[in-house]
Amino acid sequence: MEINKEELIKRSAIDFINECSQNERGCLNKAQKNTKTIIYENKYSEKVFSRILVIFFGGIGDIVMSLSMLKALKRKYPNSNITYLTQYPASDLLNTCNEVSRIINISDYEINHQLLTNKLVSKLQVFKFDLAINLDHINLAANLASLSGSQCFFGAHAISKKIIYFNGHNSKKYWDNYKDSSCRVLNKTHLSDFFNKIAYLPLNNSSLNQSLINYRSKLSDDLFDAIKKPPNVRLVAIHPGTNWPSKRWNHINYSKLISRLINLPDVEIVILGSPNEISIEDAIVLELKNLTSIRQITGKYNLLDLIEILKHMELLITNDTGPMHICDQLGVPMIALFGPTSPDESGPIGSNNYIINKKIKCSPCFQYECPLEENKNNCLESISPNEVYNQALKILKI
Repeated sequence: MEINKEELIKRSAIDFINECSQNERGCLNKAQKNTKTIIYENKYSEKVFSRILVIFFGGIGDIVMSLSMLKALKRKYPNSNITYLTQYPASDLLNTCNEVSRIINISDYEINHQLLTNKLVSKLQVFKFDLAINLDHINLAANLASLSGSQCFFGAHAISKKIIYFNGHNSKKYWDNYKDSSCRVLNKTHLSDFFNKIAYLPLNNSSLNQSLINYRSKLSDDLFDAIKKPPNVRLVAIHPGTNWPSKRWNHINYSKLISRLINLPDVEIVILGSPNEISIEDAIVLELKNLTSIRQITGKYNLLDLIEILKHMELLITNDTGPMHICDQLGVPMIALFGPTSPDESGPIGSNNYIINKKIKCSPCFQYECPLEENKNNCLESISPNEVYNQALKILKI
């Protein structure tokens, strides 16, 4: 399929941005219902590319899951320069990735601000990309892929408001998962595999990421003291927060779990979280009687610090979060609690991980907030602190 350059020049990002909103991600709105989709056979998989654009406006976990694709991409095109178009704060992770030559950051505000988006399109076209890989599933990303000036595309790309093109069935299937929840519930393909399939790359056979493992962040004195431990002390990290309320195990459950863990010999707890999650840490601590073996560093570190912090942990207990994916690629043992999302799609894939997922009838629902009035968040609340504690004992070999 050839894209008409004249059409690209005439198309304005403003035309398309007007039908996009900050809440569009994952939603099937009226504009999308009437969108025509065209699948065509890829004819570029054997071509050699030197200037590659990757587009993905995902969260921390999403970006982590794309790292193996970047490594495979660089192996296939060793002389290429890879530009990654993404957003804060997840983009900081790409600073650990040797495969990426350039990072273009945009914020949520910039995505939704028409004038800045037009500036972005002009900036992209300066680099004269010969391949655009779209790993995202929103119409804006598909539009930007086409407007980037590239003539070759992997993933969804759109040259009009009503037509979206897909190079092969894998990119269409990935797109459909986010536009139709009934497709997503049945999906058994992990996102990291989807990304490789979209880019016609071999599947990843290891969860470990050597770039993350080798990365060193110079911690502040306070942070260094917070994770410093005598020879016999074993640090267990707890990450109780998430961006989705529906993915959050109740703070009461975490406090019950912590109160048992701190009674184990030589075990101390490190509570992790972003500045937005300080209130969750406070609620947990309020329920605890003994704080002598608890280290509270929620909101006191950045994303690159987190990589260094997790390396010092013997175990992480977490919801479905970005730190879960970082921990997975570091090879640190982990217990991951799943409810409204699917571990088949986005769970940890390493051998040191244990997933607790009750698989109740309405799960996975992929809802930001639980829609139930009764038994709210039952998919997670049916996980008992005792079950998590017993699994922690096995991992810690106590």
